[in-house]
Amino acid sequence: MKIPKIFILFLLLLIKNQCDDQNNYVILKFKTKLDLNELNKNTFIEKTLEQNIYVDLDIGTPPQKIPMTIKTWQYPTFVFSEDVKNVNIKTKFNQNKSQTYEATKTIIEKSYKYDCTKGYISKDVFNINSKNIDFKFILGLDPSTGLKDISGEIGLSRVNEKEISSDPYSQYSKDNQFTQQLVDKKLIKDKMFGIVYDTEYEGRIIFGQYLNEVDKNYNAEEMVQTPNMDHSDTGNDNFEKWLMKFDLKCLSGIDKKDIYNESSFGFFDFEKGLIIGSNNFWVNFAQPYFDKKGCYGTPKEGNILINFNCSKEEQFQDFPDIVLSYQGNYVFNLTKNDLFKKVDDVYIFLIVFENLDLPEPRNYWRIGKPFFKKYAVFLKEQDERSYEMSYFLNKYAPYKEDDGSVATQTVVIIVLSCVVAILIAAIVVYFVYFYPKQRKKRAQELNDDYDYNPKEEPKDKLIDEE
Repeated sequence: MKIPKIFILFLLLLIKNQCDDQNNYVILKFKTKLDLNELNKNTFIEKTLEQNIYVDLDIGTPPQKIPMTIKTWQYPTFVFSEDVKNVNIKTKFNQNKSQTYEATKTIIEKSYKYDCTKGYISKDVFNINSKNIDFKFILGLDPSTGLKDISGEIGLSRVNEKEISSDPYSQYSKDNQFTQQLVDKKLIKDKMFGIVYDTEYEGRIIFGQYLNEVDKNYNAEEMVQTPNMDHSDTGNDNFEKWLMKFDLKCLSGIDKKDIYNESSFGFFDFEKGLIIGSNNFWVNFAQPYFDKKGCYGTPKEGNILINFNCSKEEQFQDFPDIVLSYQGNYVFNLTKNDLFKKVDDVYIFLIVFENLDLPEPRNYWRIGKPFFKKYAVFLKEQDERSYEMSYFLNKYAPYKEDDGSVATQTVVIIVLSCVVAILIAAIVVYFVYFYPKQRKKRAQELNDDYDYNPKEEPKDKLIDEE
């Protein structure tokens, strides 16, 4: 007996939807270590620039909770052993307590602009969505004091193929690429990630899918999707950053008069608290504007870093909108409400100016926290030279993961699946066992009613009737 096709189709769709829901995305909740009670006008810039966003990962077996800094650059990952004598590092990884830890005899040393580390190349696992991810890292032996209480770094960008041929360690970084491992484990379908702030100091890193398919507060109609961005547009061969070439305009007044514009190169650096602008923007617009308004610039470390402060709100009431556009394909608009923050009795301009130690051209922007607080941005790798960017306006709608809704949804799905399975089983039993019996009984009843031979009538009765 054949089962009705409609029930088979319904069951297949139910299974497919469940599988899709489990494999579309991975969410890691992030936060900063910023102490709001310590903020004041004298420490705001320094403390904000120091604040990285980090997630707590359970590394090893049994798991040890280690805070890992999320980087938009492809930094190699490292954690620290209990042997590290640097007291500034609060969270340390004890390799002797992990049953899955694997060590090598290779010791490497990596230096960066602000920090460095030395240690063994090692391997362990951490768990995401009930799947173990291979976790390759440097087991730190001698980290610099500049690292403070950060225990590791995870890079989310691509890897420069040119560097792989010249630096053996780059191959290790390529194998360790976080998004690629999630794809390999079939936890996500596409190599993409996005960032959304739920509050000023907490939010989510979402891997593998757009926000509108993760959070019901957002919908697809609100998403702006850009054409592919090609790294060749930037004139830069460093693929380890999410670079873009954009046009910047300052639009003033109700009529949005163009009072300043420049073409520049930007890269996304969401772990930093502030936007850092270009030298051209500083010299040709910001410095003259704030000098005219009576605001003052505060230089740091011999004019390497400069920020502007205003004592009154009236001093920047006519500050123009700053518009970033990519060949006219999309527009990001930052207003004075996005770019000034009151701390104590001072209004601090959230764009600071720094001589960035980067390849030519040197007119760079580093786009940071004020940008990502306003826009939920997704970056999707297309190939080794291009990527796609999509974004929403951030709604500051806190994501609630621990309110029982996820567990309730799971229970409902399980109950519905069981009910459907019981119904299908009942239908199968009916058609295989009871339905044939009913047909046979009915056929017998029909035979009893219609299949009979009447007795012959008497001949003389037939004669009388004639």
